[in-house]
Amino acid sequence: MLRQLPSLADFEVIFSGPPQTLVAGVANTFPANVVVEPFDVIALWMGSGECGIFTGSADDLIAGGAIAAPPPAGAIVTPPTVLAGFQINIAATLASIGPPPPPPRVAVCTRVPVQRADGTVGYFADVLASQLNTTDESSPYFGAQPAIYVEGYGLVYQISDIATYGGNPSQYRDSGRKVDGTGSVAPMGLETVWVAPYPYWIKSG
Repeated sequence: MLRQLPSLADFEVIFSGPPQTLVAGVANTFPANVVVEPFDVIALWMGSGECGIFTGSADDLIAGGAIAAPPPAGAIVTPPTVLAGFQINIAATLASIGPPPPPPRVAVCTRVPVQRADGTVGYFADVLASQLNTTDESSPYFGAQPAIYVEGYGLVYQISDIATYGGNPSQYRDSGRKVDGTGSVAPMGLETVWVAPYPYWIKSG
């Protein structure tokens, strides 16, 4: 799948599937998980054979050229030849991905009391990620840190808070892992991604 660049002559490869061996006489279908935009172009790389027909119509245009191997996603290609009167025998079926997800939110511990969504004021707040500015000293969220996620309790401001719920803070330790707001542990190596920012505290022993 290609997306035309401002130069108009160049295209960026936004999806590149693995090479496939086609079976003659039947419709060959392959999955392609890619988000497309209007005017994106379906492209086909062929190692050998033909996958098109001559129509003779000036309305049917193809652009192509000799490319030694399938270009990977992110590659820039410049089809050198435009031919009229040909159609390539490929098509794509589009599926809706539904409405956009709600804006991401994050629970944070602030350095100064902040106004919360429920009208109360405190140091523990659930805010839109877009509101956070932890580096601007004029922002109420300057220096804010992610909350912690305690096994069996969920998100809290600090480990001592679980005493309020009948727990013993001394029985818990920081596991060194990070989780998202549901307690799902972040994959190794992705702990710094903001979608899973919460230090995960587990019960010792």
